[in-house]
Amino acid sequence: LGATGAGEYTEKIAGSCVVITVTSSIATLILTEETIITLQPEPSTTLCAGQELDLFVTAMGTDLTYQWFKGTTALVGETNPTLNILAVTPADAGTYTVVVTNSCQEVISEDAVVIVNELPAITVDPSDVTVCEGQPINLIVTATGTDLTYQWFLGTTAILGADSSTYSVPSATLADAGNYSVRVNGICDAPVTSIVAVVIVNETVNINVQ
Repeated sequence: LGATGAGEYTEKIAGSCVVITVTSSIATLILTEETIITLQPEPSTTLCAGQELDLFVTAMGTDLTYQWFKGTTALVGETNPTLNILAVTPADAGTYTVVVTNSCQEVISEDAVVIVNELPAITVDPSDVTVCEGQPINLIVTATGTDLTYQWFLGTTAILGADSSTYSVPSATLADAGNYSVRVNGICDAPVTSIVAVVIVNETVNINVQ
């Protein structure tokens, strides 16, 4: 019928034998517009933990309702064209869709993949160490985050090549004593620095004059 077919209809019946016209009661025809998604949610979004997520859909149709899903789970209360999370966490990563419905049909949006990169965090700081000259020094840090990088420091000086979660000196000298720390960075560029680990190197006893 098309959109112009909506309206109120009556039927008039006239007989050939008797001059009388009978008019039926009004029958109302309502046409529901087809549901069409005109703008899909962003197909891929990458955020750092703590940032804001905004997904939205634009649709055409009559008396539309919305329901957002994460995977196959309907999100409680998320029944608007826009899905907003003020501060995402790694648990918010996943694939999102929205179902747009009217009285005649439902239409499912394309997938919107959300990636949440975890901020770097140190869970175990390096510990103080006391060794004798010639003994090894081993410092370890434990951290969580996405795409972590490391840089160890002696005092305020970056140690060349010390770019892993461990720092080792095979044979300690007196010059290796000092305050060590490690800076941990991630893809979200929010570096964290460990507490200071004090390394003490005890001098070996030598007889200079017999």
